[in-house]
Amino acid sequence: MLGSILFRRRWLRLDEDARRRLPRIVIATAIMGAAVVFGAVIAHATFPTAESSSSGRLVVLIVLVTFGVAIHAVALRTLGIATLRELLAEMRARS
Repeated sequence: MLGSILFRRRWLRLDEDARRRLPRIVIATAIMGAAVVFGAVIAHATFPTAESSSSGRLVVLIVLVTFGVAIHAVALRTLGIATLRELLAEMRARS
């Protein structure tokens, strides 16, 4: 939402590379979201008692976040947005 407002005000400019990659990043994000929802449904069906305790919910959350990150990385690689080496280098540069 912020990006669209900034773009309309002409405060955000996208170069050609960003215009090419942005739609595929949105697709990768949608794939990740669908996978996490699917994983949550499977987790709920497989481990219904996990929701009854805080530690159970925490474990399910950690598994779902890890699963989501992995799926997003695979989708980014598959769609030709970034390689695993580029993603790891970016994470190292930011830490």
